[in-house]
Amino acid sequence: MQPAAASSRLLAGGRVVTPGGVLSPGWIRLAGHLIDAIGSGEPPGPAGPPVTDLRGRWVLPGFIDMHVHGGGGTSFIEGPADDARRAAEFHRRHGSTTIVASLVTAPVAELEARAAMLAGLAREGLITGIHLEGPFLSAARCGAQDPRHMVPPDVAAFASLHAAAAFVRNHHIKK
Repeated sequence: MQPAAASSRLLAGGRVVTPGGVLSPGWIRLAGHLIDAIGSGEPPGPAGPPVTDLRGRWVLPGFIDMHVHGGGGTSFIEGPADDARRAAEFHRRHGSTTIVASLVTAPVAELEARAAMLAGLAREGLITGIHLEGPFLSAARCGAQDPRHMVPPDVAAFASLHAAAAFVRNHHIKK
């Protein structure tokens, strides 16, 4: 956690939604990007960090999107890393604080390249993980996936996909 004095600020006066109910008015003290404390009514202390007045506004927890292919006219599935970055930023601007980028069934080499690129976005903190919708699916039950790219389960192909995205796995699982 960052030192509170160096980067603290208060969000005060809005309706703060918590697991226990709505604090109205409520306040949130931030230490850097982390919530340090929350409360109901006026914030404590006569003087403190800068205050952002949220009267008339709602403060909600961020949304978690566990299956998203892109956004804002760009995609995680195709295009350069900057397009994927713009898709992630689009979701961030609209309330998703955590997203898992989803890829559709494609040739294994293409999925490896996309997974490696998306692992870079995970290092930047723009996405939390990668969701692969194949290629190890049944062609008889492929839904919207392209059956041309379905392959039977293959340990070597799985290992190469796993290696391409290994940073995501290692970065986000706490031991």
